[in-house]
Parts: sequence; structure tokens; C-alpha cells
Amino acid sequence: MGYGFQTPPAVADRMVAMAAEDASVFQRPDPLSILEPCSGLGSLVAAARRAFPKARVDSFELDADYCREQRNRVGDVVQADFFKLPTPAEKYDLVVANPPHSPMMRGYEMMDRLVAFSDRIVVIMPWLWMINSQARHEVWRPHIRRIVQLPRSTFPGARIQTAIFDVDLSRRFESTSYT
Repeated sequence: MGYGFQTPPAVADRMVAMAAEDASVFQRPDPLSILEPCSGLGSLVAAARRAFPKARVDSFELDADYCREQRNRVGDVVQADFFKLPTPAEKYDLVVANPPHSPMMRGYEMMDRLVAFSDRIVVIMPWLWMINSQARHEVWRPHIRRIVQLPRSTFPGARIQTAIFDVDLSRRFESTSYT
């Protein structure tokens, strides 16, 4: 089954809580449309639906076994390859995601594509995402509100250090909060 490391429920809850906190900090309404582009078993989908019960949460997953399991756990999911989806006519209010990182470039490609889907992205990425490319650093850094480094034990067997990146493309931040 599947191809990657599933988001632990506690991490999914933390990611969605960061988005909810952001809504109150900037006096925004809760998101009404949320995208999970590679939902795996649905931890982020479940967390988003609990935190934002009025929101439409669109869940996409390529792997048929994950889709079947996700339907049993949290409900509807569309079996589709995010990279082949058309760009939406209207952006989502929020994206929560744990992109595939094997190969690592795939996760980077997903981040670049997500720009067309939302200005608010709370995502798990390798810690190196921001430091191994000057161009990426210059484009993304001013829009990162917060980075939460995850313990190595978060994804047993993973060889890369990961972090939650809280990104708001509609704003520029003078400094980024690290925890």
C-alpha cells in the first residue's frame, strides 16, 4: 500500500491549529474551502474537518488502497494525481499537505504548483527546503510566517529532517518564527 510516510494525527492537528490561529491573529474568517492534494490515509483531512466543520475539504490521493482506507476512516476522497489536476478557477482558502518527498524534488514541485491553488499553505517539508536553493529562499522566505521543526522520530524510518512551514503568500513577514 502507498508510497510514503503518513502524517501522524497529532501533527495533523497541530498543522490545522496553526491555520486556525492564523485566522484569529489576522481576524480572518475560518476557511470555507480547504485542499489536501495528496491525502494518503486522511489524517490532515480528518483534522481539517474537525477544526473547520463548515468548510468544504477537497481530498485527492493517487493510491487506490489509500483512497479505500481513507473513505472508511474520514469519508470522501477523489482518486487523482494532483499534478494532473487543472488549476482551479478560484483559489482555495487553505491548503494543508504532506507532499511526497521521494524523490525530494517531487515535494518541491508540489510546493511550486500549490501557488496556483491557494495563498495559505501549511505544509510538511524537508528542513532543507529553504536552505538548499538561493532562488527558492528568496521567493518563499518573506512569506513564511512560522516554521516548526519536527522531531526525527515523527516519521520512523525517514532519512530527512522535516518541519511544518506556515506560509501566507498574501503577506510579507519581516522575520520568521522558529520553534
